[in-house]
Amino acid sequence: PSGHTQSIVAVMMALGFLWPRGRPVFWTIAVLVAASRFIITVHYTSDVIVGAFVAFATAWILQRYFERKGIKLAWAGAAQR
Repeated sequence: PSGHTQSIVAVMMALGFLWPRGRPVFWTIAVLVAASRFIITVHYTSDVIVGAFVAFATAWILQRYFERKGIKLAWAGAAQR
C-alpha cells in the first residue's frame, strides 16, 4: 500500500474530525495527493486504494472508540456553529 496515501488520508480525516467545516478542503487535499501517486507512476492504483482504505478504516475505528469513551474530537468553536 502507498504510505503517502495512508498518511495524507489519516491526517486529513483527523483534521476533519477536529474541524468539520474544513472537511471539503481536507478531502480535496487527500484526493489530490493520492491521485498524484499513480499519476506520476510511483504506485499502482490498487496500492493507492488499499492505502486509502487502511487509513480510512483506522481513523474511523479510532474516532468511534473515542466517541464511545465520551471524548469529543471536534473543536468546541466548530461544533457550536
